[in-house]
Amino acid sequence: MPISNTEEELLSVTDVKQYFYCPRILYFDKILHVNQRLGAQQEDSKKEHEKISKKDVRRKAAMFYSPELQQAEKTFHVALISQKLKLQGTLDCLIRTKQEYVPIDYKYQLSNKGHPHSHHKYQLVAYALLVDENYQTVVKRGFIYYVPEKKPIQIETSYRMKRYVQNSMVRIRRQLIEHVLPPIRKCQGACGYEWICL
Repeated sequence: MPISNTEEELLSVTDVKQYFYCPRILYFDKILHVNQRLGAQQEDSKKEHEKISKKDVRRKAAMFYSPELQQAEKTFHVALISQKLKLQGTLDCLIRTKQEYVPIDYKYQLSNKGHPHSHHKYQLVAYALLVDENYQTVVKRGFIYYVPEKKPIQIETSYRMKRYVQNSMVRIRRQLIEHVLPPIRKCQGACGYEWICL
């Protein structure tokens, strides 16, 4: 089985999200190259994301709505890359005002009882790092928008959180380079790798 040079490869923002959900996902995906077995809920969520992505989302309201940001400029499907961080991702929506850049990440599942799931929060912080570098700015906040609930949750993207995500990317790379199977955490289920992990 060919071994890729993970020191040079770009991580994706999705890799960061998966790491915070369960670091074993990256081991099965990037080291063993095992296919996921998605459940019905995961398949539905994936199809919904694809359906929304194909729509013309450049209309004024564009799913996410906030009276405060109503007149702001919105750009959709923003491809971002950082050679410095060795990170890439495509952001669902970037809002630009005269004062700030605000990343928006759409989720096609329910929130955690009105709160963000932690792996979604750190994924948004990773997007904030990319926006910082690509637009020479400092992102101070973003939103996770849980589509089924029409619920935007604001996330403060502090310096401390950004450093935490950057340090986590170092741990991700070490895990991939050393081909280490991380210890099992309390399984949250529904990751697509339950069939091989448990």
